[in-house]
Amino acid sequence: MIFEDERWVKLYTRDTMGWRILTWQARTTLLHALRKVDRAGAVDLCEDGFDGLAVLLDLPPELVAEGVLGERGLIARGVAFLERNGETVTKCDASDTGRNAVFVLANFAAAQSARASGKQRAQKHREEKSVTPRYGAVTPRDETVTGSNTPSRSDQNRSEQTRTEEIPEREHAAPKPGQLVALGAGLGEAPLVKAEKAPKADRGLRLPEGWTPSEATVAAMKAEGHHSPLSALPGFFDYWVAQPGARGTKAGLRGWEATFRNWIRREIARAPGGGGPQRPAPGGRLIQVPLPEQADRFDFSEEANDRRRAERERRNAGM
Repeated sequence: MIFEDERWVKLYTRDTMGWRILTWQARTTLLHALRKVDRAGAVDLCEDGFDGLAVLLDLPPELVAEGVLGERGLIARGVAFLERNGETVTKCDASDTGRNAVFVLANFAAAQSARASGKQRAQKHREEKSVTPRYGAVTPRDETVTGSNTPSRSDQNRSEQTRTEEIPEREHAAPKPGQLVALGAGLGEAPLVKAEKAPKADRGLRLPEGWTPSEATVAAMKAEGHHSPLSALPGFFDYWVAQPGARGTKAGLRGWEATFRNWIRREIARAPGGGGPQRPAPGGRLIQVPLPEQADRFDFSEEANDRRRAERERRNAGM
Protein backbone atom coordinates (compact mmCIF):
# COMPACT_ATOMS: atom_id res chain seq x y z
CA MET A 1 0.00 0.00 0.00
CA ILE A 2 1.26 3.46 -0.92
CA PHE A 3 0.07 5.61 1.94
CA GLU A 4 0.42 8.87 -0.02
CA ASP A 5 -2.21 7.66 -2.54
CA GLU A 6 -4.74 6.39 0.00
CA ARG A 7 -7.77 8.14 1.50
CA TRP A 8 -7.70 8.44 5.27
CA VAL A 9 -9.84 9.81 8.08
CA LYS A 10 -9.11 11.18 11.53
CA LEU A 11 -10.01 9.04 14.54
CA TYR A 12 -10.09 10.87 17.88
CA THR A 13 -8.89 8.80 20.82
CA ARG A 14 -10.21 10.63 23.90
CA ASP A 15 -12.88 8.60 25.73
CA THR A 16 -15.57 11.23 26.25
CA MET A 17 -18.72 10.63 28.27
CA GLY A 18 -20.71 10.46 25.03
CA TRP A 19 -18.44 7.69 23.76
CA ARG A 20 -18.78 5.71 26.99
CA ILE A 21 -22.59 5.94 26.91
CA LEU A 22 -22.77 4.36 23.44
CA THR A 23 -23.40 0.63 23.32
CA TRP A 24 -20.73 -1.62 21.90
CA GLN A 25 -22.92 -2.11 18.82
CA ALA A 26 -23.07 1.67 18.31
CA ARG A 27 -19.29 2.02 18.74
CA THR A 28 -18.62 -0.78 16.27
CA THR A 29 -21.01 0.71 13.72
CA LEU A 30 -19.47 4.17 14.12
CA LEU A 31 -15.89 2.97 13.66
CA HIS A 32 -16.79 1.06 10.50
CA ALA A 33 -18.94 3.91 9.17
CA LEU A 34 -16.02 6.35 9.46
CA ARG A 35 -14.23 4.31 6.76
CA LYS A 36 -17.18 4.26 4.34
CA VAL A 37 -18.90 7.66 4.45
CA ASP A 38 -18.08 10.32 1.85
CA ARG A 39 -16.36 13.67 2.47
CA ALA A 40 -19.60 15.07 3.91
CA GLY A 41 -19.95 12.12 6.29
CA ALA A 42 -22.97 10.68 4.44
CA VAL A 43 -24.07 7.34 2.93
CA ASP A 44 -27.12 7.10 0.66
CA LEU A 45 -29.13 4.05 1.86
CA CYS A 46 -31.47 4.06 -1.17
CA GLU A 47 -34.00 1.20 -1.25
CA ASP A 48 -31.86 -1.13 0.85
CA GLY A 49 -32.02 0.94 4.05
CA PHE A 50 -30.11 -0.32 7.07
CA ASP A 51 -29.69 -3.75 5.48
CA GLY A 52 -27.66 -2.11 2.72
CA LEU A 53 -25.66 -0.21 5.33
CA ALA A 54 -24.86 -3.50 7.06
CA VAL A 55 -23.62 -4.96 3.78
CA LEU A 56 -21.51 -1.85 3.13
CA LEU A 57 -19.96 -2.02 6.61
CA ASP A 58 -19.59 -5.81 6.43
CA LEU A 59 -21.44 -6.21 9.76
CA PRO A 60 -24.47 -8.28 10.81
CA PRO A 61 -27.79 -6.46 10.09
CA GLU A 62 -29.05 -6.88 13.66
CA LEU A 63 -25.85 -5.32 15.01
CA VAL A 64 -26.18 -2.31 12.71
CA ALA A 65 -29.88 -1.87 13.52
CA GLU A 66 -29.16 -1.91 17.26
CA GLY A 67 -26.15 0.39 16.86
CA VAL A 68 -28.12 2.97 14.88
CA LEU A 69 -31.66 2.72 16.34
CA GLY A 70 -31.05 1.50 19.90
CA GLU A 71 -31.77 3.55 23.03
CA ARG A 72 -28.07 4.34 23.32
CA GLY A 73 -27.46 4.13 19.60
CA LEU A 74 -25.99 6.66 17.17
CA ILE A 75 -29.22 8.48 16.33
CA ALA A 76 -30.53 8.58 19.91
CA ARG A 77 -27.22 10.07 21.14
CA GLY A 78 -27.03 12.63 18.31
CA VAL A 79 -23.90 11.09 16.77
CA ALA A 80 -25.77 10.47 13.50
CA PHE A 81 -29.09 11.36 11.86
CA LEU A 82 -31.13 10.59 8.76
CA GLU A 83 -32.10 12.89 5.91
CA ARG A 84 -35.31 11.92 4.12
CA ASN A 85 -36.99 14.09 1.46
CA GLY A 86 -34.88 17.07 2.46
CA GLU A 87 -35.83 16.85 6.13
CA THR A 88 -33.58 15.91 9.04
CA VAL A 89 -34.75 12.96 11.12
CA THR A 90 -33.22 12.83 14.59
CA LYS A 91 -35.65 10.38 16.21
CA CYS A 92 -36.34 6.89 14.91
CA ASP A 93 -37.98 3.81 16.32
CA ALA A 94 -37.02 0.19 15.79
CA SER A 95 -39.53 -0.13 12.95
CA ASP A 96 -37.68 2.38 10.73
CA THR A 97 -35.88 0.50 7.97
CA GLY A 98 -33.91 3.51 6.73
CA ARG A 99 -35.12 3.13 3.13
CA ASN A 100 -34.86 6.12 0.80
CA ALA A 101 -32.85 7.98 3.42
CA VAL A 102 -29.31 9.29 3.77
CA PHE A 103 -27.31 8.21 6.82
CA VAL A 104 -25.18 11.16 8.03
CA LEU A 105 -22.53 11.33 10.77
CA ALA A 106 -22.99 14.60 12.65
CA ASN A 107 -20.00 16.97 12.84
CA PHE A 108 -17.98 14.70 10.53
CA ALA A 109 -16.77 17.50 8.22
CA ALA A 110 -15.82 19.76 11.14
CA ALA A 111 -13.94 16.97 12.89
CA GLN A 112 -11.99 16.02 9.78
CA SER A 113 -11.04 19.58 8.83
CA ALA A 114 -10.03 20.70 12.34
CA ARG A 115 -6.38 21.68 12.78
CA ALA A 116 -4.34 20.85 15.84
CA SER A 117 -3.71 23.71 18.27
CA GLY A 118 -0.20 24.95 19.03
CA LYS A 119 -0.27 23.10 22.35
CA GLN A 120 -1.26 19.83 20.65
CA ARG A 121 1.42 20.20 17.97
CA ALA A 122 4.08 20.82 20.63
CA GLN A 123 2.97 17.74 22.57
CA LYS A 124 3.04 15.63 19.40
CA HIS A 125 6.54 16.86 18.62
CA ARG A 126 7.74 15.88 22.11
CA GLU A 127 6.17 12.45 21.77
CA GLU A 128 7.82 11.87 18.39
CA LYS A 129 11.22 12.87 19.77
CA SER A 130 10.87 10.42 22.67
CA VAL A 131 9.74 7.55 20.44
CA THR A 132 12.09 8.05 17.46
CA PRO A 133 15.37 6.93 19.17
CA ARG A 134 13.79 3.57 20.06
CA TYR A 135 11.52 2.81 17.13
CA GLY A 136 12.63 5.12 14.32
CA ALA A 137 10.48 7.80 12.68
CA VAL A 138 6.75 7.57 13.38
CA THR A 139 5.58 10.14 10.83
CA PRO A 140 5.58 10.31 7.00
CA ARG A 141 8.99 11.99 7.25
CA ASP A 142 10.50 8.48 7.36
CA GLU A 143 11.97 8.07 3.89
CA THR A 144 11.26 4.32 3.63
CA VAL A 145 7.80 3.34 4.81
CA THR A 146 7.43 0.06 2.94
CA GLY A 147 8.24 -1.65 -0.32
CA SER A 148 11.90 -0.61 -0.45
CA ASN A 149 15.18 -2.44 -0.16
CA THR A 150 16.77 0.52 1.60
CA PRO A 151 17.12 -0.11 5.34
CA SER A 152 14.85 1.98 7.53
CA ARG A 153 16.17 4.69 9.84
CA SER A 154 15.69 2.49 12.93
CA ASP A 155 17.70 -0.33 11.26
CA GLN A 156 20.48 2.12 10.47
CA ASN A 157 20.52 3.35 14.08
CA ARG A 158 20.78 -0.21 15.39
CA SER A 159 23.56 -1.11 12.94
CA GLU A 160 25.52 2.03 13.85
CA GLN A 161 25.15 1.18 17.54
CA THR A 162 26.41 -2.36 16.88
CA ARG A 163 29.43 -1.08 14.97
CA THR A 164 30.24 1.32 17.82
CA GLU A 165 30.15 -1.47 20.37
CA GLU A 166 32.55 -3.57 18.26
CA ILE A 167 35.22 -0.86 18.06
CA PRO A 168 37.97 -1.36 20.67
CA GLU A 169 38.23 1.34 23.30
CA ARG A 170 41.62 2.55 22.05
CA GLU A 171 40.18 3.26 18.58
CA HIS A 172 37.47 5.63 19.80
CA ALA A 173 38.01 9.22 18.74
CA ALA A 174 38.74 11.91 21.30
CA PRO A 175 35.62 13.59 22.75
CA LYS A 176 34.43 16.71 21.03
CA PRO A 177 33.94 19.96 22.97
CA GLY A 178 30.79 19.73 25.07
CA GLN A 179 30.46 15.92 24.63
CA LEU A 180 29.68 13.75 27.68
CA VAL A 181 32.30 11.02 28.22
CA ALA A 182 32.34 8.19 30.77
CA LEU A 183 35.40 7.77 32.99
CA GLY A 184 36.49 4.27 34.03
CA ALA A 185 34.83 2.25 31.24
CA GLY A 186 34.22 -1.35 32.26
CA LEU A 187 33.99 -0.54 36.00
CA GLY A 188 30.23 -0.45 36.15
CA GLU A 189 28.24 2.74 36.00
CA ALA A 190 30.76 5.53 35.86
CA PRO A 191 29.90 9.21 36.34
CA LEU A 192 29.58 11.34 33.24
CA VAL A 193 32.05 14.19 32.93
CA LYS A 194 31.55 17.01 30.48
CA ALA A 195 34.55 17.76 28.29
CA GLU A 196 35.84 21.30 28.45
CA LYS A 197 34.33 23.56 25.84
CA ALA A 198 36.52 25.24 23.28
CA PRO A 199 36.81 29.00 23.81
CA LYS A 200 34.50 31.10 21.67
CA ALA A 201 35.65 34.03 19.61
CA ASP A 202 34.80 37.51 20.88
CA ARG A 203 31.40 38.50 19.68
CA GLY A 204 28.60 40.75 20.82
CA LEU A 205 31.03 43.17 22.53
CA ARG A 206 29.79 46.61 23.56
CA LEU A 207 32.07 49.61 23.20
CA PRO A 208 34.53 49.41 26.15
CA GLU A 209 34.77 52.43 28.39
CA GLY A 210 37.81 54.54 27.54
CA TRP A 211 38.32 52.81 24.19
CA THR A 212 40.46 54.62 21.60
CA PRO A 213 41.29 53.60 18.05
CA SER A 214 44.70 52.19 17.33
CA GLU A 215 47.49 54.35 15.93
CA ALA A 216 47.27 52.44 12.66
CA THR A 217 43.59 53.34 12.33
CA VAL A 218 44.23 57.00 13.11
CA ALA A 219 47.06 57.13 10.56
CA ALA A 220 44.92 55.43 7.91
CA MET A 221 42.08 57.89 8.39
CA LYS A 222 44.43 60.84 8.15
CA ALA A 223 45.77 59.39 4.93
CA GLU A 224 42.20 59.20 3.59
CA GLY A 225 41.72 62.93 4.23
CA HIS A 226 40.45 63.50 7.79
CA HIS A 227 42.40 66.22 9.60
CA SER A 228 41.90 64.87 13.13
CA PRO A 229 40.11 61.51 13.49
CA LEU A 230 40.32 61.60 17.29
CA SER A 231 38.16 64.75 17.33
CA ALA A 232 35.23 62.59 16.22
CA LEU A 233 35.64 60.20 19.17
CA PRO A 234 33.19 61.96 21.60
CA GLY A 235 30.33 61.85 19.10
CA PHE A 236 31.23 58.25 18.20
CA PHE A 237 31.12 57.26 21.89
CA ASP A 238 27.82 59.02 22.62
CA TYR A 239 26.11 57.43 19.64
CA TRP A 240 27.13 53.81 20.30
CA VAL A 241 26.74 53.89 24.08
CA ALA A 242 23.14 55.00 23.58
CA GLN A 243 22.32 52.06 21.26
CA PRO A 244 20.19 49.40 23.04
CA GLY A 245 20.75 45.64 23.14
CA ALA A 246 22.48 43.79 20.32
CA ARG A 247 22.36 46.90 18.13
CA GLY A 248 25.11 48.44 20.28
CA THR A 249 27.47 45.45 20.01
CA LYS A 250 30.16 44.58 17.49
CA ALA A 251 32.30 41.54 16.74
CA GLY A 252 35.06 42.20 19.26
CA LEU A 253 37.63 44.99 19.27
CA ARG A 254 38.38 44.48 15.57
CA GLY A 255 34.73 45.18 14.87
CA TRP A 256 34.90 48.47 16.76
CA GLU A 257 38.04 49.47 14.83
CA ALA A 258 36.20 48.87 11.56
CA THR A 259 33.13 50.73 12.82
CA PHE A 260 35.24 53.75 13.74
CA ARG A 261 36.88 53.78 10.29
CA ASN A 262 33.46 53.74 8.63
CA TRP A 263 32.35 56.56 10.96
CA ILE A 264 35.30 58.73 9.85
CA ARG A 265 34.74 57.92 6.17
CA ARG A 266 31.14 59.07 6.48
CA GLU A 267 32.32 62.34 8.04
CA ILE A 268 34.67 62.82 5.09
CA ALA A 269 31.84 62.12 2.64
CA ARG A 270 29.45 64.52 4.42
CA ALA A 271 31.93 67.40 4.29
CA PRO A 272 31.40 70.07 1.58
CA GLY A 273 32.73 68.79 -1.73
CA GLY A 274 32.22 65.17 -0.78
CA GLY A 275 35.86 64.43 -0.05
CA GLY A 276 39.33 65.78 0.46
CA PRO A 277 41.20 66.85 3.60
CA GLN A 278 39.48 68.79 6.37
CA ARG A 279 40.47 71.23 9.05
CA PRO A 280 38.59 72.31 12.19
CA ALA A 281 36.72 75.60 12.08
CA PRO A 282 35.66 77.70 15.08
CA GLY A 283 33.25 75.71 17.27
CA GLY A 284 34.81 72.35 16.36
CA ARG A 285 33.03 72.11 13.01
CA LEU A 286 35.04 70.52 10.19
CA ILE A 287 35.34 72.42 6.91
CA GLN A 288 36.59 71.19 3.57
CA VAL A 289 40.12 72.05 2.44
CA PRO A 290 40.48 72.14 -1.37
CA LEU A 291 42.64 69.54 -3.01
CA PRO A 292 45.51 70.85 -5.20
CA GLU A 293 43.56 70.18 -8.38
CA GLN A 294 40.60 72.09 -6.90
CA ALA A 295 42.59 75.14 -5.75
CA ASP A 296 41.87 77.18 -8.90
CA ARG A 297 38.11 77.07 -8.19
CA PHE A 298 38.69 78.87 -4.87
CA ASP A 299 41.09 81.52 -6.27
CA PHE A 300 39.13 84.73 -6.93
CA SER A 301 42.03 87.06 -7.74
CA GLU A 302 41.90 89.20 -10.93
CA GLU A 303 44.61 87.05 -12.52
CA ALA A 304 42.65 83.89 -11.86
CA ASN A 305 39.44 85.46 -13.17
CA ASP A 306 41.19 86.57 -16.40
CA ARG A 307 42.63 83.09 -16.84
CA ARG A 308 39.24 81.45 -16.46
CA ARG A 309 37.63 83.99 -18.79
CA ALA A 310 40.23 83.35 -21.50
CA GLU A 311 39.72 79.60 -21.08
CA ARG A 312 35.95 79.97 -21.59
CA GLU A 313 36.48 82.06 -24.73
CA ARG A 314 38.81 79.44 -26.21
CA ARG A 315 36.22 76.72 -25.56
CA ASN A 316 33.47 78.81 -27.12
CA ALA A 317 35.59 79.56 -30.18
CA GLY A 318 36.27 75.87 -30.65
CA MET A 319 32.57 75.13 -30.69
